[in-house]
Amino acid sequence: MGRNIILKDLQDSIIYSVMVDSTQDIAVMDQLAICVRYVVQGKVYERLLEIAVVNDSSGLALYELIKLKLSEYGIAMSNIIACSFDGANNMKGCYNGLQAYLKKENKDLIYTHCMAHVLNLVVADSTVKLLQAENLFGLVEESALFLSSSHKRMAVWEKETKRKHTAHDKFYRVQKIEATRWWSKHKALSSIVDEEFLINCARMSIEERFCANKDVLQDCSWLDPKKFDSILKLETFPTEALRSVSKLCKIERSRLLMELRQFAQQYSNFIAAESTENYGDRCNDEEDDLDPTEESEKNADIYCSKNRQCFQCLTCAFSVLFELTQSGLFTNLYIAYKFILAIPCTQVTCQRVFSKLKIVKN
Repeated sequence: MGRNIILKDLQDSIIYSVMVDSTQDIAVMDQLAICVRYVVQGKVYERLLEIAVVNDSSGLALYELIKLKLSEYGIAMSNIIACSFDGANNMKGCYNGLQAYLKKENKDLIYTHCMAHVLNLVVADSTVKLLQAENLFGLVEESALFLSSSHKRMAVWEKETKRKHTAHDKFYRVQKIEATRWWSKHKALSSIVDEEFLINCARMSIEERFCANKDVLQDCSWLDPKKFDSILKLETFPTEALRSVSKLCKIERSRLLMELRQFAQQYSNFIAAESTENYGDRCNDEEDDLDPTEESEKNADIYCSKNRQCFQCLTCAFSVLFELTQSGLFTNLYIAYKFILAIPCTQVTCQRVFSKLKIVKN
């Protein structure tokens, strides 16, 4: 029944995004997690739709598999507005990657390189710029391999260090530096790296890796409630403000800018009224059939809860807009917010699915 609720929500939302990732399970089978992100009834949802076995990991094969699964559920692929994958060539390739085939369904589709992966790449880019850091990490990695390859050497290590974890009695062991775990380098970096140089390296890497969706990100910043005070001080908007979003949403830019200014002017009044009224939770008779564990964890980190809204983020502003659109107000601005919030930033939801499956299978 949980899937039926998701399918109904997708029909109501119309537009949605997909997040895809694959991994091998304990039976050495490649499993593909297909997750969807959508906005309905003023809330953002990320849900697992399907887990499928992958026999061919090429971009075309993955596209055909996703197309097959979506067609089985009666979901139109033409309504996909964005996708988020990792940086593998079969995913991000602009000619034969999955995103290239998805763009045949919607030429304006937005591809987001999973920002969790990008963060790791930014740190990696920064560390390789420093010869001292690169040498240090190489030495640590070689030392870890040297010690872990012999139980006698490990015994000497434990005897000499005699350091134990505070939470249990197990000894500390030398840890290998994982290429996909940027946090494993943090302590070493903080002690050897020139912070100013590192920040400059990180800034250049961020600018390079985020340039693909720069226009959308800039438009997104205009919708941030923290920028409303700045908007009110402007006589006219910059020529590029909300140009990309208005084009993608197929709404008139001048109307969108007018509604944004009006919304910014009245926002403090709107949130004052919002905080004094008790808006009911999204009701759906079918939601009673959801698994209690799934319901309790549902979207816990996607948006502020009803009891602790900050009113300074996109999701809080959207929740205010949702109530106003019931009276026919700010309809164009509502569409823009809904479009932006439907775009995924990461594919972390897919990886959480794999973590849960690993617990179940093991």
